[in-house]
Amino acid sequence: MDEDLKNQNDSAPESDESFDQGQPRKSKLIFLGSVVVLPLIAAIILVVFVIFPNYQSRAQERPNEKQKTESRKKKEIGQIYTISDLTVNPRNSLGRRYAVFEIALEVPNQKAIDQLKRYHPIIMDRLLEYLRNRSIQELSGELAVDQLKKEMIELVNEILHKDLVMDLYFTRFVLE
Repeated sequence: MDEDLKNQNDSAPESDESFDQGQPRKSKLIFLGSVVVLPLIAAIILVVFVIFPNYQSRAQERPNEKQKTESRKKKEIGQIYTISDLTVNPRNSLGRRYAVFEIALEVPNQKAIDQLKRYHPIIMDRLLEYLRNRSIQELSGELAVDQLKKEMIELVNEILHKDLVMDLYFTRFVLE
């Protein structure tokens, strides 16, 4: 009987040891799974639901080279009406500085050209007043030029009571 108890005692620790050896192996697998698999799943979700949709929407917004070429071909230049001899002393220049402009207004048709001719003195007066009220800083710089174009188009369209001017081009722009 002592041998039976001894055998039972001997067998019990062996089963505990085998249990202990299996437990660390399972916890290692669970740990590795959580360290490797969970971030991998998170990365896949991020790519599929966040990055890829944004990439697709940006790709659709940007036309490819073929589309750009086709859009350039489609855009026909309208009629051009030139206004020259716009010479002003910019604001706060005390007569020491001057600016010379020549602009070309793009309009859709000859009827619009006729209307520009009819309103030419008024357009000249308003453009000179507009340019005279701008400082050298407001007249120079790339962003300033874009803003000037936009505001001058609005000014001429306001005089004509219609949105006839499609674009404005500076054919001469001198600041002295």
